[in-house]
Amino acid sequence: MVSRVYHELKVELPLGEIYKTPTIEALARTIKQISEYDHHIEQPYLLLNQPQKPKIFCFPPIAGYGLTYKELADRLDEYSVYGFDFIEMDDPVQEYIKLILEIQKNGPYVLFGYSAGGNLAFEVAKGLMNAGYLVSDVILLDAVKSTEPVYTTPKEIEEGVKRLLDVDITDPWLKEFLEIEAVKEKVKAKIGKYIAYTDQLVNEGMIDADIHFIVAEVEESYKDCW
Repeated sequence: MVSRVYHELKVELPLGEIYKTPTIEALARTIKQISEYDHHIEQPYLLLNQPQKPKIFCFPPIAGYGLTYKELADRLDEYSVYGFDFIEMDDPVQEYIKLILEIQKNGPYVLFGYSAGGNLAFEVAKGLMNAGYLVSDVILLDAVKSTEPVYTTPKEIEEGVKRLLDVDITDPWLKEFLEIEAVKEKVKAKIGKYIAYTDQLVNEGMIDADIHFIVAEVEESYKDCW
């Protein structure tokens, strides 16, 4: 829908608006506002299913978008599943904590992270606990513990982004989304910043929570996993 709106109307509709305003009338108002004022603020998270009392906060893989968890959310109908995008800040952890506390004032909190999102989930759990909040569970899917920084050049990051977009992204929704050139540039920038952030992230210390580690298949590369 976002792709077709762009090609027909030349309006870049934020992806999250499809879920925040799921009616034609509401989307029409949003499109009109964007086209007239060329201004919109993208929310860095989405509620991916119907609201429920227990909540799960999901952190994005290296592609940088929480919408990755939409299929999972559709199957977890007893939970509210919130999908976070990567927040392009020097210290995104504090911003995630702020957003989580706005959504759920008190713990216990359940955090989920796939791939690079697992590293983020651990850091956010640690930050919540350091601030005096209770985290009951941290669920890590195919996440590898970061034990030391990785030094990559801007050129290597650029090549990594290109490889990810050309080969590794298989989600049909994201592939079509990337057909919009302006959107593709934003996605490339987000992934590049996420790679640079995770390259310097080191997961240190301990958290007082149940850690659930899930692997798609056992490989040698998981020898240093959680």
